[in-house]
Amino acid sequence: LEYSPPHFTEMAKDSTSAQTGVLSPAGSIISLAEQSAGLLVLAVLMMFTYALFFQVPYAGFDWTATNGRVLKVFVEGPLKADDRLIRIGPITLTDFAADLRQIAFDRARPGDVVPLLIQRGGELLEIQWAFPGFNQNELLYRLSTQFWLAYLFWAFGETALLLLRPKDARWRLMIAFNFITAIWLAAGTISHWHVWESALTTRAAMWLSAPVYLHLHWNFPKPLARLPKFVWPTLYTAAALLAAAQWFQLLPEPLYTYCLSLALLGSFVLLGIHFAHPAQRPDVRLVLVAGALAVVPTIVTGVFFSALATQLPTANLFIAASA
Repeated sequence: LEYSPPHFTEMAKDSTSAQTGVLSPAGSIISLAEQSAGLLVLAVLMMFTYALFFQVPYAGFDWTATNGRVLKVFVEGPLKADDRLIRIGPITLTDFAADLRQIAFDRARPGDVVPLLIQRGGELLEIQWAFPGFNQNELLYRLSTQFWLAYLFWAFGETALLLLRPKDARWRLMIAFNFITAIWLAAGTISHWHVWESALTTRAAMWLSAPVYLHLHWNFPKPLARLPKFVWPTLYTAAALLAAAQWFQLLPEPLYTYCLSLALLGSFVLLGIHFAHPAQRPDVRLVLVAGALAVVPTIVTGVFFSALATQLPTANLFIAASA
């Protein structure tokens, strides 16, 4: 992808100027695809948000699927925070981690008693857990999760799609960066429950994110150097093949996290190199400010709802006032 890149701050100039002429059929299809992309991504985010509040089991606790540690308990019962789950009903943690389509508490109804095998202080215990179903504290806790952040990235991507010009490689990369990040954030919110293919979607999207992140930060605000033409197509092809392999659960579980971590580290290194050029510093600062605007409100919202969820009387009062 080659272009003559203006500064990022210049991409917004003349974004509202009309272009005369009739689009060719191919141009019309491309334009329709561009305008539809934001709506399609928004539909995916709304699907996972619906799953978060209406499909993920209200089990009465939250936990980490990687090691089974109980993070929070929302209802009265024998389970405690920091207990380690070994088995949920007939499903062992090992089987659950091995099959990312396996769902815990599947078809459980409020009042059902589910046996849990837990480890507490080095001792194995089997407890009888009354599946609570919907409860107010767990709802508030879910409101504190990262699903808000997904919509902020979507908003940044949609803004870039509609307002930034010219429509060059950086424009496409800016949109792809925000949209694909929004998808894995939304799916990642519920991925530890494996509901609606969320775990596989998260991992596949992270594989696809890696070349996008590196490609964007190599070219933004200006390309660091001219690379051989095969470099980026090769990286994208490899990422697509790895994402497909992940979808069929053919890869070792932690491999996708290493890939994303390297891509994020590489992106920061590339931004640092760009920042070393005085002419590019305003654009790099703009990226950092946008990132802060996306993350800080989400952290504040998360702390607020998480605090409500830990105080039952306050949570009940909040729900009553909202109703």
